[in-house]
Amino acid sequence: MHRGQIRVTAGHTRPREARSSRDAVVHDLRDVECRSTRAVMHDYLDRRLPARRVRRFESHMDGCPRCIRAFIDARQTAWTRKAAARNRSWSWSG
Repeated sequence: MHRGQIRVTAGHTRPREARSSRDAVVHDLRDVECRSTRAVMHDYLDRRLPARRVRRFESHMDGCPRCIRAFIDARQTAWTRKAAARNRSWSWSG
């Protein structure tokens, strides 16, 4: 593949400039949805999202590997914080 080209399906390439405006719109919408999804990850983990937003969140997560990775990181952070809080409360009780 030459510089300035992107890979399309089945090994075909086309110049970057030839990308359709539809491709750009789809990409922009996905970025907006990703930002929206990532903004509510901790609320989802804490079960503070309304049912409608939960469905939208889960629907996006089903098809977005980048957000799945971000969610795994957020979940691990939440678990670590909860464990640290439990350890602190145990140390104060003694």
